[in-house]
Amino acid sequence: MKVFPYFICLIGLSFFLAGCGGDTTSPPQHSTAPSQQATSDPEPSATPEPDPKDQIADLLQAYYQDLSQEQLDETKYFATTLDKFFNSKDVSRETVAGSIRKGFESIESRSISLDKNSITITSTSAGYMAEFKGMSSVTRTGESSPQAQAFHNLVGFNKDFQITSYEAVSSQASKSRQLAPKQSGNSIEAVAKAILPEFRTARFARTLQYIHPEKGYYLLTHPGAVSVPIHSQKIEELFAQAPWLKKGMTNLSATTKVEEHPEFDCGIMFSKEGSFLNECPPYTGVSELMATLAAYELGSYEPEQIDHAKDLEQYISHALIDTEEAIGFYFGQIEGEWYLLVVDIASYDCSA
Repeated sequence: MKVFPYFICLIGLSFFLAGCGGDTTSPPQHSTAPSQQATSDPEPSATPEPDPKDQIADLLQAYYQDLSQEQLDETKYFATTLDKFFNSKDVSRETVAGSIRKGFESIESRSISLDKNSITITSTSAGYMAEFKGMSSVTRTGESSPQAQAFHNLVGFNKDFQITSYEAVSSQASKSRQLAPKQSGNSIEAVAKAILPEFRTARFARTLQYIHPEKGYYLLTHPGAVSVPIHSQKIEELFAQAPWLKKGMTNLSATTKVEEHPEFDCGIMFSKEGSFLNECPPYTGVSELMATLAAYELGSYEPEQIDHAKDLEQYISHALIDTEEAIGFYFGQIEGEWYLLVVDIASYDCSA
């Protein structure tokens, strides 16, 4: 049998199929899966937390603007109970609002400006403490011109940005709110302790040390229908203007407490009894009294005299208030030494 030609045909067929694309090898596969390097959609950026200083600054700005317009929504600004409102503690929001509205009654107009650049914020366990400065201009009922006064306040906020404490800061007080340390041989506590017994006995040998030889001191007295400021470098002027002091102020408290001053009102008098030494708000009692008396032509005070009073007042940072004799002693440091700068026997005299 002749098979050779048949075998040749098979071989030729194989080559023919290979040359015509008969290769059975699978073609390369092209994946349609997304690339692993494809980037995912970016997550939306988180909204930044508001700056507490900005929130507090806006609240204070709105609060003082409301006061300028003599309107107040206490629920907008105050917590239900304030730990402290000036010298009062644990005060309800309603009581604070009532006190503020009562002040509206004696004011014809006012404007208040807050120095936003002065605001400093300190975080506390309960929220925030804000210290700041500003200016107020007030025209009281019956006055023809406004009276300008700087303020320096310390206000506490809870974490919901509600006011929980409100107090004035002395222009010379530190943020620690502590009594000034002893300097250059005397301290505020030592001066106060030295002065009280001498006013009690009307013997002023040591008190003379605490009268500034150039600036002197002011006595506020109430001889008649109005109070009068008297300036002197001599302690004897006390006897000339208040002769009853020669008998001594025998009711002056024997001991002095270093704590908040009592509140005073002619209706209830003092909120507590005793002798209290502490920092006081910026003091302008003498210069304001002079300006008021001059405006009503009840006294002749030149601008130079009022400026002198303002110069002395800027040093005042502490006061000793005695409720038994209803008297205030105001002290300040000048070149490191403590001096008695104002003796006030008029502010707590409610007689006509």
